Amino acid sequence: MKLVFHIMCLSVVCLCGCVQPTRTTGFFQQQQRPALPDSIPHRVAVFISGKPALAGQAAELFSTGLTELGFDVVERNKISVLKDEIELGTEGYVTPETALAKGNFAGADGIFVGSASGERSVAWTDTHLALRLVQAKTGKTIWSVNANDPRMFGLSMAEETSIIYTTKAAINALKKDIQKLR
Repeated sequence: MKLVFHIMCLSVVCLCGCVQPTRTTGFFQQQQRPALPDSIPHRVAVFISGKPALAGQAAELFSTGLTELGFDVVERNKISVLKDEIELGTEGYVTPETALAKGNFAGADGIFVGSASGERSVAWTDTHLALRLVQAKTGKTIWSVNANDPRMFGLSMAEETSIIYTTKAAINALKKDIQKLR
């Protein structure tokens, strides 16, 4: 019994040298992000309408991509207030200026607005993501993209898969345009 105990202890000691400690960044530690050019709004909100499943997935993926590019994305709980204002604006109850003022009130310097859609047949699937970056104070569109991901036989035919690649194409287009400004 003692021999088994000593062998186990010796194994633990030997294996401890093989294991490298993991480095945690900490929950509250600020991430190092690349600096954005001053001409681009740094704190943004994302509003993507369209098919609910596609729009929600695209908004989530696009927000994550924006964070990786150095943007500070307004939290979802503040976005619901902005979304309500934008929806009222599309129904004619609120002017675009009022909606933009609300966006500025929530702390967003810019708002990515757009729509996600998808089309599908037996032979193909195609998703589209049309986005614009609008300055919250002025209402001026300063960037836009129309991304899509046509898929034919052999590739995944699910719109939910296609929107992933469509969103990645939109993020890559934004990344290239930001690099041109640096």
